[in-house]
Amino acid sequence: MLFIAGYSDKNKKTVLIEKGSVKFDLLKLFLKIFWEIKAINDKKYIAISKHLNEGGKMLGGWIRYFEKNQARKITGLE
Repeated sequence: MLFIAGYSDKNKKTVLIEKGSVKFDLLKLFLKIFWEIKAINDKKYIAISKHLNEGGKMLGGWIRYFEKNQARKITGLE
């Protein structure tokens, strides 16, 4: 979904990014559940979490970028 957002027009990007963010949050939740029920060990949980945290930062930056641009359009600064 996020891959498709990268190639979509501006109007569709925001919707796809928001959907991708929800799915990303679900992925983090499932990872935590797997760790809590001991389906994965601490070492794997930490390794996967590091990658997810980095991806979350990038996704958050992308979301903030589009929110900022939407605010500019609304206020007429663009």
